[in-house]
Amino acid sequence: MSEDLYSYLPFFLVALYILIVMPNSWLVWRFKEKKYINIWKRFAGKYKLRMSPGSFFPKAPVKPNINGKFKRREINISSFAIHSIFKREMVMKISVVVKNKPKDDLPKGGFFVVGDPRKESKIPFVRIQSKEITDIEAAKFPYKAVPENLGTYLMRQESLLNLMKLTPVNDVLLNENSLDYRQVGLFETDQEMEFALTELVRLAESFEQFSRAWL
Repeated sequence: MSEDLYSYLPFFLVALYILIVMPNSWLVWRFKEKKYINIWKRFAGKYKLRMSPGSFFPKAPVKPNINGKFKRREINISSFAIHSIFKREMVMKISVVVKNKPKDDLPKGGFFVVGDPRKESKIPFVRIQSKEITDIEAAKFPYKAVPENLGTYLMRQESLLNLMKLTPVNDVLLNENSLDYRQVGLFETDQEMEFALTELVRLAESFEQFSRAWL
């Protein structure tokens, strides 16, 4: 029995390399990086945004960054690497500035966070999912909000549901003067980046409308 197990060991090691080591190898990331750099450059150029240099290679100390004004709102696009036993992953963060004025009972203004439940999974590769998420499924994502009616209001917004339906594992966070969209992995086209940022700006406008009326 033990000899049979040893006979499968080379196949196991090859499979382990293909699934874990190869996707994060220097050569693979150098190829992918050129593609993502071009995507970010096209997007930044289209909207006359500033793009600072850097590398998407997970171990690189400085990552590319985009900032400027998009639809008359200050924005920032950045990325960082997270590490686990099984793999390295890039996380992309899109931030827009919002007016979130503090109140006596809300010294830091409103707070809201909603997250894709798949990000809580400890099973490797569970994040690879091609199934499209529906409005009903996105509306059931767990969230926290202060005050509570802010969460109820935002979870009804089409812009938020559109963001949460994007297939990468993601979340949306409102904290003080920033509204952030974060996802595991980088966008494959500049059109996807434009869509996510447009929806985030729409959500920021919805929050500010709520803030003026209720906070």
